[in-house]
Amino acid sequence: MGSTTYEWVYAHEGLDEHPDKWRASYADRPTFVFSARDLPVPDGLNMRVVRGAVDDHFDDIAAAAGEGSVWVVGGGDLAGQFYDAGRLNEVRLSIAPVTLESGPPFFPDASNRRLST
Repeated sequence: MGSTTYEWVYAHEGLDEHPDKWRASYADRPTFVFSARDLPVPDGLNMRVVRGAVDDHFDDIAAAAGEGSVWVVGGGDLAGQFYDAGRLNEVRLSIAPVTLESGPPFFPDASNRRLST
């Protein structure tokens, strides 16, 4: 998960006071939050804040997923980092129920990325 997404969920759900809201959506799934900043993590959640490149952490992420799939959630920057590292093999795009006239691109700096169909 990207840090911007995590910070939004943390604030929107009030995770500092209600970590049970995280468990209601994610159960005890291991979560890795990529961030260059120190972020608060409520006690008792199966969550780690990590720094660095995707490949620096991918073995731990894959081991935590076990037989399951790795799910990347957040903005296009983190998804693009997984793609650039050769670790992204499927994209499922969902659209928030608000139409915005402007905003950040899905894949920032996508000029050199070619997605196959």
